[in-house]
Amino acid sequence: ATQELLAGLGFGRPATSYEVLAGLVDPSTRLGKVLAHVFPVMAPALALAADPDAALVRLERVVAASAGDERVADAIANDPTTARRLAHAVASSSFATDLLAGAPERVLAMQADAEPGDAQAELVSVVARYATRELAPNQTGAELSSVADRVVRDAVEAAGPDLPFAVIGLGKLGAQELNFASDLDVLFVHDPLPAAPQFGDEGAEVLGQRRLERHSQTGCGMGEGEFGGVQRLTRRLDR
Repeated sequence: ATQELLAGLGFGRPATSYEVLAGLVDPSTRLGKVLAHVFPVMAPALALAADPDAALVRLERVVAASAGDERVADAIANDPTTARRLAHAVASSSFATDLLAGAPERVLAMQADAEPGDAQAELVSVVARYATRELAPNQTGAELSSVADRVVRDAVEAAGPDLPFAVIGLGKLGAQELNFASDLDVLFVHDPLPAAPQFGDEGAEVLGQRRLERHSQTGCGMGEGEFGGVQRLTRRLDR
């Protein structure tokens, strides 16, 4: 009967998905018992995914990574919003699934009154709230821009520049209109680097360029730019 129900909901491989579902709601684990209780809240998002069978497998990945973390079970049990957002996140985004499977505590960022986590947790939260239509398009742009601001700020702090330094957002980042396929276009602006006697003024610019590239590689990819203190950095926000 359950396989027939899954087929009716749009699952193309109901027998296989039934086996996955049986593992998810395994009563021998607390998280399995919790998922069995809240699955009616999660099922609509999974069934409406572009590929319901794949969405269920992505949920399985996150649940497997969360095994033994009672905080995740507590969050899903105590807050139906968390369960619904989790289902929508895995149903709509393999990228969000990868972030959750890599650090399942990021599920906690989906709680209604969640404390800010790392930048990736904030991004997962935006994906989930966008997928549940809690965020309007303009709100999504503002939320993604806030995450991007944090990424850039963290990168600058990690680089520890030893001269006056500013990062200026351009394009959709500056306008706070990012979407999930946006690049981050920024300008690095800094005081002129002191000339290196052994290289001359032109050599100092080259050294400065290499320094910026080295710092940017902590989490961002450098695009083509100009020497002389102003550089363009782009980082893709993947789906």
